[in-house]
Amino acid sequence: MNALKPYPTPLSSASFHILPREEAVSDTLVIFFGAKDLGDASFNFFQLGRELPEHVIFVNNGVNDWYQYGIPELGETFEACVEVFRSWAEVLGVRKICCVGTSMGGWGAMRYGAALGARVLAFSSDVVFCDEASRSRAYFTGPHPVACADLREVLNESEAQVTFVIGERDPIDLYAASLLTECAGVEVISLVGCGHFVPPHLSREGRLGPLLRSFIAGAALPVAPDRGNLAHNKSYTEAIYAAQKAVVCGEWQRVAEHAEAALEHARHGEAAEVLLGRARIKLGDYAGAVGPLTSAAISDPPTDPEARVLLATAWRRAGALERSAQLSMRILTQNPGNARAHYNLALLAKANGLEAKARAYVEASLRREPGNKHYRAFLTKLNKAEAKNK
Repeated sequence: MNALKPYPTPLSSASFHILPREEAVSDTLVIFFGAKDLGDASFNFFQLGRELPEHVIFVNNGVNDWYQYGIPELGETFEACVEVFRSWAEVLGVRKICCVGTSMGGWGAMRYGAALGARVLAFSSDVVFCDEASRSRAYFTGPHPVACADLREVLNESEAQVTFVIGERDPIDLYAASLLTECAGVEVISLVGCGHFVPPHLSREGRLGPLLRSFIAGAALPVAPDRGNLAHNKSYTEAIYAAQKAVVCGEWQRVAEHAEAALEHARHGEAAEVLLGRARIKLGDYAGAVGPLTSAAISDPPTDPEARVLLATAWRRAGALERSAQLSMRILTQNPGNARAHYNLALLAKANGLEAKARAYVEASLRREPGNKHYRAFLTKLNKAEAKNK
């Protein structure tokens, strides 16, 4: 490290935090890009990043503008921020840069990584900006036009090497991953039994730290026993993304048709099973929803019981009240804060004439999701019925 050169920026602000390892010899700078909705001075991967021996920069975009512009207090434009990162690399005397991020931060890691010629570890990001069913379309808060509309264009013109990791339960991420299989410098890894939130999923299993450290060291990544291959199945990813686009439009018959088509290309595709079960519930085919949801529920992540919640709903509406109640209680054993499981138990209690229990369960739902209009309407009905009976 050239200690005579001044640091290019302060070491900390609401939008970045920098840890130069002055006491150690490292030839690597690791830049962590924050996901959406982070508050001031909040950063993803902060605990793991602080434990690394390499030089580290954490950044937080401040607003949900998908790293299309500058980073507050670091640079007013994307180009200015790139130069700041290069200046830090020069001052620290590093030869290698690694960019890491998840969701919106994954977009930032890939875009900046392409500009810096870095090695990139990105999780669960859009690839085409504001595509019809994308998260950037749903949550982007910046102005248009944007500077970067398709990451494939910048990656194909870059020397960056990208490892892109997604969960096969998420249709949006699965489709994005399939697009990146077209890029020569990208390795796509998809995980069975995992949704959008890949880093927390890996962290709970003690796998995130080893993965991150191996990646930064340039070593072979740990073997993933749950590694799938559906990101490389174009027919499946296109059909499942078509189903997701139909969800956005509320066209549930089309959702069912596209999900069924997806399952013809991958008989046990988790995302297709969940969407098919959800669509059949919406269409009133409760018995038909049970099959795909039962299959999907087997590999539900412990903290994301989407298929199990839907299965409990399908069983309740199909008249299997005891099965629905038992599954809802099991969900709450693992996820005590699951509002939908509480609400399903409220509906079951009401169906059995147990108004006091119904009230307790729906109030538990409202404590977790106070703005939910369905829970509020159900409680209002209970209150009116109670007042009428007095």
